[in-house]
Amino acid sequence: MEILGVEPQTEGQERLVEALQDESNEIVASFGPTGTGKTLFCAAYGVQAVMEGDYERFIVTRPLVDVATKEEMSSADMPERFDELIVSPIMDVLSASPEVSRSEIEELVEQEKIMIVDTHFVRGRTFDNAVILLDEVQNMLPENAGEVLARMGHNSRLLITGDPVFQKDIDVERCGATLMREVLSEEPKAEVIDLGIRDIVRPGARRGIHIQLEIRVRNRELNDVEREILDVTMVEAPDADVLTVLYVEPIAEDLEIKTDTVPQAVIVTKEGHVGRVVGTGGERIERIEAETGMSIVVTHLTLDFVDFIADIHPVPWIGERIIDVDIAGPNLRVVVPERDFGAFVGRRGRYARFVEEVLKELLDMGLEVRRE
Repeated sequence: MEILGVEPQTEGQERLVEALQDESNEIVASFGPTGTGKTLFCAAYGVQAVMEGDYERFIVTRPLVDVATKEEMSSADMPERFDELIVSPIMDVLSASPEVSRSEIEELVEQEKIMIVDTHFVRGRTFDNAVILLDEVQNMLPENAGEVLARMGHNSRLLITGDPVFQKDIDVERCGATLMREVLSEEPKAEVIDLGIRDIVRPGARRGIHIQLEIRVRNRELNDVEREILDVTMVEAPDADVLTVLYVEPIAEDLEIKTDTVPQAVIVTKEGHVGRVVGTGGERIERIEAETGMSIVVTHLTLDFVDFIADIHPVPWIGERIIDVDIAGPNLRVVVPERDFGAFVGRRGRYARFVEEVLKELLDMGLEVRRE
């Protein structure tokens, strides 16, 4: 199983390759973190399809977003460099393929077998006998993405990639990737593939994502209660790297969860720093709780998320029963045994909603619970 000489290295990538090779899928959408091979396999498929004559053209479109201003730019803003900036990332990812060179890609572009299209100016066009790649859809207006979808003609396939968690604008509640994933999940002849943390294969991507998460958490604006807890923690545990403090008592009260099953606040530290807040025998956290008058849980942030979920969940033993935790679209997907599903979600879903509210506040992520 390979595309253009590139073999999948994870189960998620295998599912993506299978979806791409299944011609009955008119739309294949892949969502997940950077470094999981979304663009690589979709671009490899598109190039291979035109090289082998299965389709006439491989059409590539992706938004160009200014990192500083967060504004999307069109070909009208930079007419001389737009095509280059779109196709260069495709060439970069295809460097992993042993069966195509940069010069061959450039030749396909010159022959217009690979075409760069600006989503701002697709209205009125029709793409027949083509593979269309809609890349980095999280940075695209949903209306523009829908317009590309409407341009599909006869014998055409649409490939979509996006990261609705780490690469999306944190100020946008529901980005293009999230909305497209929702729309396509029930669409006939469409296959949605979620890639997670374990599908990351690019060197450095895992570390980069971890840093992004830390920055996101550190940038939270604290309220007065949270600031007071942080100030006390810094006095009692000056050697601890605390990322943030979250006052969770109001969340529990809104969900009518008894206060003796959840803490009043959560201290989130850098990985490996929980012990510095707690103290050798728990003396530090005891002093912090005594001075603030609150019950507090200390947890740390890692990419496996198991400890984090276990620490904040109202059921103290639930962490021992978690089978798996990973990213799935814009959510954190938790898999638990069938027998423990009720304990995890709680009566009327209160426990799951509590965990989700914490995730939204800290990480801008939702929660998805599955039973196995």
